[in-house]
Amino acid sequence: MLAADLVICGTGFRQHVPFFDDALHARLQDDAGNFMLYRQILPIDVPRLTFAGYNSSFFSPLSAEMAAVWTAAHLRGGITLPSRDRMRAEVHARLAWMAARTSGRHARGTNVIPFSMHNVDEVLDELGLNLGRLTRARQWLLPVDPRSYRRVTARMIRRTAEVGATGRVEPTQARRAAR
Repeated sequence: MLAADLVICGTGFRQHVPFFDDALHARLQDDAGNFMLYRQILPIDVPRLTFAGYNSSFFSPLSAEMAAVWTAAHLRGGITLPSRDRMRAEVHARLAWMAARTSGRHARGTNVIPFSMHNVDEVLDELGLNLGRLTRARQWLLPVDPRSYRRVTARMIRRTAEVGATGRVEPTQARRAAR
């Protein structure tokens, strides 16, 4: 056994993690093999494990980066997560929504366009770091411009640096830091 603070596994294009045992797979996936990930990042029943880039699509670099920002904010204590039941309900609702729109061919819960932009918006909304409405409209209606997201990481770092004694960012601090 090797002690580690962080392990990064590049699993490739297929959503497959053969290095996890069957017990862990059972906690990660539903009966259909869909990964049960809140915001397509956080396994609901596996603490201290996150996935960045799981919601692959043509926007993989952008969505993976925003997932990494979310993970960093989470590790810095800057996210108040809903209850496990609420997270589980959101994951089930997203999977059902995707299945209905793709005739059940949504690649085990991964995104296809425009689902990726929706996920990026959800992640940034939860962090209080989303882009302005006009910029977001351009991202949805025109070719995506990743440069629009270049300040998100710095904003998250400033925002989570103001975490108070509760371990969470206060709403007024988040609004002030987001400017």
